[in-house]
Amino acid sequence: MTSGSDASFQRRRRTLSGTSESCFTSGMSDELFEHETDVTLTREEAAAKLRALADALEKQNGIRVVQDGRDVTIRVADRVDYEFEVEVEPGGASEIEVSISW
Repeated sequence: MTSGSDASFQRRRRTLSGTSESCFTSGMSDELFEHETDVTLTREEAAAKLRALADALEKQNGIRVVQDGRDVTIRVADRVDYEFEVEVEPGGASEIEVSISW
């Protein structure tokens, strides 16, 4: 990833750590909670995960993450900042990154 992506990650990290407790509905403590999934999927499986995320945002107004015995639900604000980034390296790898913050 580029240094711009690093800056985006730092923005997201500050957003999570600076978010008021009212954004968290369950399973949160006073420490920063971070979750990252890095797996290889088929294009169709990745699309299904994106659809599930979109459905959760639209219908449930929140995202649920279960990690290491912690069940965390994060409520998402009605208005969010949306970032869509595409990186294509000549003859190399490509990347699509979507960021939602509030």
